[in-house]
Amino acid sequence: MTLSLPTYRNSFHPAWLLLVVVPAMGLGMVTWNFDGESLVAFLGQSVLAALVVGPMVLWRNGEAPPWAPRWMKEMRGVLVPLLVSVGAPEVFGILRLLSPTVDPGEATGNWMATACVLGALVAGATTFGEEFEHRTFGALLSQPRSRRTLYLEKLASLALVLVWSGANLGLALAGFGNFAYGGESSQMVIGWGLLAVIFCTTPLYTLLTRSTLAGAIFTAAVPLLAALMGILVVEFVEWRTGNRPDPEAARWILYASPAYLAVTAWMGWRAFRGMQVNEGAGGAGPALHHPLSIPVDRVLGGLLPRGAFGQLLRKEARLHMVPWLVAGMMVACWAVALGVRWLRIRDTDASSAFDFGAVGVLFAIMGLLTLLVSGAACVAEERGLGTLEWQLTQPASVTRQWWIKILVAGGHFLLLGVLLPFGLFVGLAGWQTVLSEPDLGALLRAVVVAGAAVFVFSIAVYASSFSRSTMKAAAATVGIAALMALVPIPFAAWVGVRMDHLSTEFESGPVSAPAFEPGRELVAVAGSILVGLLVVGVFVLLMVQGRRNFARAHVSGSQVVRQLLLVLLLLVPGLLVTSGVFLQVARWELQANFFRMQQARMGRARTALHSLIDWQVAHNAVNADFLRRVGLRAVASPAELQGALEGIQDPEDVEQWVRILTVDVLRSAGIPIHSEVGEDANALLHYGLPLDRLIEKRIREESAKTNAAAAPATGSRFFRMDPVLARRYGLLPKEGNPPAPPSPSQAAPPP
Repeated sequence: MTLSLPTYRNSFHPAWLLLVVVPAMGLGMVTWNFDGESLVAFLGQSVLAALVVGPMVLWRNGEAPPWAPRWMKEMRGVLVPLLVSVGAPEVFGILRLLSPTVDPGEATGNWMATACVLGALVAGATTFGEEFEHRTFGALLSQPRSRRTLYLEKLASLALVLVWSGANLGLALAGFGNFAYGGESSQMVIGWGLLAVIFCTTPLYTLLTRSTLAGAIFTAAVPLLAALMGILVVEFVEWRTGNRPDPEAARWILYASPAYLAVTAWMGWRAFRGMQVNEGAGGAGPALHHPLSIPVDRVLGGLLPRGAFGQLLRKEARLHMVPWLVAGMMVACWAVALGVRWLRIRDTDASSAFDFGAVGVLFAIMGLLTLLVSGAACVAEERGLGTLEWQLTQPASVTRQWWIKILVAGGHFLLLGVLLPFGLFVGLAGWQTVLSEPDLGALLRAVVVAGAAVFVFSIAVYASSFSRSTMKAAAATVGIAALMALVPIPFAAWVGVRMDHLSTEFESGPVSAPAFEPGRELVAVAGSILVGLLVVGVFVLLMVQGRRNFARAHVSGSQVVRQLLLVLLLLVPGLLVTSGVFLQVARWELQANFFRMQQARMGRARTALHSLIDWQVAHNAVNADFLRRVGLRAVASPAELQGALEGIQDPEDVEQWVRILTVDVLRSAGIPIHSEVGEDANALLHYGLPLDRLIEKRIREESAKTNAAAAPATGSRFFRMDPVLARRYGLLPKEGNPPAPPSPSQAAPPP
């Protein structure tokens, strides 16, 4: 690429106009729902966008200053990151205008700051990473300009991007929340501080790793490792002195940040000044394109066979340097965390010695990055290096080379993304923490995570088959995964609606026993198996399409769209079959549950009906309507009554007679009938409460209402005993004239 040529018409992408259109839309919507702070925010964002995009539009068709082509060339590579770092906060601001009554809260502001920082991080790594991806680093260094000038020009473009992103973030936070929740100031400060870290550190790590993605990863991971080391130093000082240091001493990490930024900025310049023309030149460069390739290649040379197959494996392994770099970061974090744990448990009990959750989350994130990078670098790295055409000229068949690539990429993922972090975490936390109380639910969750990993890996490999760089393959992986994740949503909603309808249907009528009665565990296992088969199908489809792309020197966008549409069209019937089978199994399980519930309710209803009839027989008060209903005489024997009860088969008739006879029994027991009599019948039907306990409960409740009464003359209190309870417990006098009630003056005081 010649950097001094004029900018041609096709060098300006129309997507740049989105950076102006979005705040302009927000500015227009302010008039519909007026908000003074939002007006100022969108006006400032529109001015910033016009100051950057306006010259590009102007110089696209006219004469540009001598420095403009180089500046526009630098800005071309950061268009997509700018759409995230600048456009996302503006979109959140527009959503705020659409819902002015909703409390903005702190979460949305965090999302705005996160989008700004992530976009700026990718932009910072792209500043030098795109030169390696496009194999133009040698052309950049061969320009008749000093190294200092080239470096400062790149840093100036990066500074413009970061200043624009930071100012846009400040305006968005101020206009979005109106400082209602008081967190905007801290979010601004944190966001601007991270932008400063990006400006000073991304050039160094991108130049050292020769990769845009690795530069972004190391820019984010190294400060975390430095923070862990700071904790270790504080713990060491405490251990040596015997006294807990002042809590303010932990802020030395914050105070040391300027020194860290200055050192990394200086080292970035030194790394750029020491770069050679052949470094990053793609196919013209050496075979071992990264310094880490040398030790890895030596180790693999001793382990792999010396034939053509072994040499091909060694060549493929040299493409996966970023996973090895991430693995090195994991080992360093593990060593620091191990030191922190050792210092913390020397005087305290092991239960509160160390928080393993943060380290586990860090390892999980790095494992996910290893998964993403391993698949994304499978083919895209060779396209970026310019060696794919040479790869296709080898005597091995294209299909064999393709599966070797998948084998090597999958091996890196399993070894460095799964086994390594798991082993490090087990060595830190112990087997008891990792494998405590294993059950079927934990096993199914592990299967789901494994299926998701295979799904993402297959998408990453497929995206790598048509991308020209690892960074673009990783971005395409995220987009395709998000697209495919949207497809099952309607089917999941349909299954949920059908399950609700089935529940309503089973609740409203009698339910028969299902033909097959699966357990809840079997339903979960069946769902996991079906999802696993669906993932395997998607994996096979993507691998077939990726194999076709691998054999092509260039893959057009229309071909990728057709391939994705084919995968989605084949995914829809697979989801239909999967949803149908799962719904049938779940229907059997739901039907079995309702059948058992109705059987249990029928059993409680029959038990309650028997107890009600027995009570009425014992008190010679059998309901006459019931006798006519079952066709018996008033002098029917208990055996005849019990046989008649068994003849009532309709559950609704049984429950109806329980409700009717409950009223008769309570009335016969001298209990007033109130509106809660329905609750009494429900206690017999739903909870299986014995009849005698129900009667005692109702007697106590009625006695509590009339237990104490006041004499109008003296105000003293006397107590009444319910005759049923008195008769049951032998408190009534014998047959004859009952004694007169005591006068108020003779009544004993209440206990």
